[in-house]
Amino acid sequence: MKHPLLSICLRTFNNEKFVLDALKGILMQKVNFDLELVCSDDCSEDHTYAVVKEAIKDCSKFVNIHLVRQPENLGYTGNLLYLLNNCKGDYIALCDGDDYWSAPNKLQLQVDFLEANPDFEVCFTNVCTIDEKGKVIKKKLVKYGNSAGYTMQDLPIIAPTSSRVFRNRDFSSISKTVPGEDTYMLLYQSKFGNIKFLDIVAGAYRYQSESVYSSLAISKRKDANLKTEMECMGLVTKNLYPKYQKIILKKIVELRYLDKELYSKRLEDFKSFMKTYPERFSVWASIKINFLVGVLRILDYAGGYGGRSFMLKVINKTF
Repeated sequence: MKHPLLSICLRTFNNEKFVLDALKGILMQKVNFDLELVCSDDCSEDHTYAVVKEAIKDCSKFVNIHLVRQPENLGYTGNLLYLLNNCKGDYIALCDGDDYWSAPNKLQLQVDFLEANPDFEVCFTNVCTIDEKGKVIKKKLVKYGNSAGYTMQDLPIIAPTSSRVFRNRDFSSISKTVPGEDTYMLLYQSKFGNIKFLDIVAGAYRYQSESVYSSLAISKRKDANLKTEMECMGLVTKNLYPKYQKIILKKIVELRYLDKELYSKRLEDFKSFMKTYPERFSVWASIKINFLVGVLRILDYAGGYGGRSFMLKVINKTF
């Protein structure tokens, strides 16, 4: 078997209505190197696996095809880790089963860039946003991207998952519990090199109002983001601790005005987090955080639930 230069990861779960669009975008790619297709269906309850299997049964585009239907649901992150662990290429391209690629030279452009720039670890493109019916609702998902590139200090950023191409690394240390694995993984990759943004619309991100993430209440989304940033603190360099402390505190404050019960729980979780990882909090940072927590507790005791903008401004000034 030939060694593929790039592995295409197709992650699917209940994507029967859309996965042919994803496959069309994959099969249209024009490249001067060998490809493999690695597809993991996460125990779909519809006919996604059968649709994919039928569509690629006579496909000669790939030097290798790894297609599997998981016997049990691995979850969004678990399915991604399965895919990554089964890639043989030097580079990996991600595509979710409800998204698709629209530019036939997408992979060639991204691999050419990474081959010519060894100091870059990831290359992603812009995408449009479409609804369940395929109608474009946003021409560009990334409005103000930096084409010069990003480093760890610039993160977090918007980098559409299905637009990313990156170097194949050992991903065994990636968190299996982090809610926002896209954010976490990009941060992990920034330890090895820079991140390149190509401002071309080379695909589409499908916004589904009934998807797992989209259907969550705003407070649940904020909570997922909060827990993600707490895990991200384990990856960043020491000089970035204050930045993430600030992000976490602001998300806790936002929760206060959305879900009082969840807010109280996360405030306690953050205090426990500080005790578990004292090396991530300087004495001065601990003093500032305890001061802000004290202000929040006073507001809670007094029953005051106004002043959201004021508290966010205080946090910005404090850090």
